Amino acid sequence: MDERSDDQTDTAPDQGAARRGPASLTFAGGGWVIALAGVLVVALFVWSTLPVMLGRRPTGDGRSIETYGFDLSNLAVARDTLIASGNPRGFLPSLDDPKHLRGSDMAVYNTQNRPKFVVSTDRVLGIVIDGQPHAWPLSLLNVHEVVNDTVAGRPVAATYSPLCDSGIVFDRTIAGEVRSFEVSGLLYDSNLVFSDKRADGTPSSLFSQLERRAIAGPLAAAGVTMTPLPGAAIIVWADWLALHPDTTVTLRDPQMIRRMKEINYAHYFLSNRFEAPFAPELDAAAMEAAGLRAKSPVLAIRGTERWNLVPIEHLVKGLAPDRRTTRTIEGVEYLFTVPSGPAVARVERTDGAPVEAIPLLYDPGTRWSYSAAVDIQGYIVQKLSGQKFGDYLKANIFTPLGMNDTSFFVTEANKPRFTDVYHWDKDANALVVNVDRPDRPGFTDPNRLESGGGGLVSTTHDYARFVQMF
Repeated sequence: MDERSDDQTDTAPDQGAARRGPASLTFAGGGWVIALAGVLVVALFVWSTLPVMLGRRPTGDGRSIETYGFDLSNLAVARDTLIASGNPRGFLPSLDDPKHLRGSDMAVYNTQNRPKFVVSTDRVLGIVIDGQPHAWPLSLLNVHEVVNDTVAGRPVAATYSPLCDSGIVFDRTIAGEVRSFEVSGLLYDSNLVFSDKRADGTPSSLFSQLERRAIAGPLAAAGVTMTPLPGAAIIVWADWLALHPDTTVTLRDPQMIRRMKEINYAHYFLSNRFEAPFAPELDAAAMEAAGLRAKSPVLAIRGTERWNLVPIEHLVKGLAPDRRTTRTIEGVEYLFTVPSGPAVARVERTDGAPVEAIPLLYDPGTRWSYSAAVDIQGYIVQKLSGQKFGDYLKANIFTPLGMNDTSFFVTEANKPRFTDVYHWDKDANALVVNVDRPDRPGFTDPNRLESGGGGLVSTTHDYARFVQMF
C-alpha cells in the first residue's frame, strides 16, 4: 500500500512545534515569502487565462458534440451513439513523423535514458509491412492514440483505443492523398473516433476505428472506408523482438514522458465500470453461461462472411505444453500462440495467408505485474470484511495509530491544508504543478477509487506514526 510517492507528499503545519510569543512580520523576516506567493498566483492566473483572452479556446466543451467543429449533417451513425469524451478536440496530440530506433538497440537506449522506454513485459502493437517489422509501444499509444508514421516507405496510421484495448494500423493514403489524423475528442460506442487534419481549410471528416470507415464529413458522403493492414497484433515486447530481431520501434516524444508514466488503463481493464455507453448492452446471463467477464479479452478475426470473436480465456484452457492451440473458423484453420505474460495472443493461418485481426483487452495473466496484485488484495479485504476498503483501513490502522489526517480523499474542511505537488520539468527547466489525471476523480472527490495499490492522502505526522509502527 503506497500513501503517496516522494514527489506527491502532503504536508501540514507542525502541530507539535514549541509555542512562541507573538512576532511581527517583516519583509526580511518572512514577508518576502508572502509577496512571492502573491506574484506567483497572479502569474499563474494570467498564464491560465491568456489563451481565452487571446481568443484561442479549445474546440469542444466536453459535453455537446455540436461544439467540436465537425459537420454532422451527414452523420452515418445514430446521433445518440456519438458522444463527447469530456475532453476537447485534439486533447491528446497525435505523434507525427516520429523517429525510429532499432529494436536491438533498445537495451542500450534504456541504460542511457530515464525512465526506461520499453521493457520485456510491455505490450506493443506490432506489424510487418513489406518485409519490415515495426512496433509501437502501448505506453506511447496511450498518450497519443494516433501516430502518423511511415514504415518501409509506406505512410501508415497506428491507432489505439484504450477503452476497447483495440489497435489497428491503417494505410494513410485515401483517394491518392496521404492524410494525417488526430483524436477528435468524440467517442462512438466507447471506441476511438479520429479525424483527418486539414491545413487547406476544407472540412475534416470523422472516422470510427473499429468500423474502419468515415462516419461524418466529406469522406463519409463519399462512402470512404479505411484500409487496415493485415497482421497487426498486440504482443509483449520480448516475444516480438524474439520473432523479429530486425524490428524497428517508434520513439517517444520527450515532452510526453511524464504523461506516459501517469496514464495507465490497467485498473480500468480489471473493473466492471465502463467510461462510455455502447450498444447493444451486455447480456449478463449469456456472458456468465459463456464463462466470460464484462471485459474478457478477445481476438476479433475477419473471416469471409463476418467478424469472429475468440476469447483469449477460452484459448488458455486448451493450450498444449508449447502454449499453442488451433481453431477452425469458417473452414480456415488458425494457429493461436498465447505467451505466458500479459493478456495477448498471436494468431496465424496454417496456410500462411495473412490474417486480419483486431487484438482486444487483457488476459487472465500468468505473470506478476506491479500493483495489480495489491489492488486485488484490497478488493479481497472488502469482500472478507464486508466494509469499504477505506473504512477498514480507518478502523484497523488509522484510528488505532492516531492517523486522523489520512484518507482516500480530502474533506471540505481540509482543502485549505491540501498542498500543490510539483515536479521538476527538465525540458522547461522549472518546477511544474502536477495536474489532476483526466482518467480518474481528483483527490477532493469522495467517490475516488479506494485502491489497494495507492491513492491515500496524508500528512508527514501521520506517515511518521505509520513508520513508527514498524
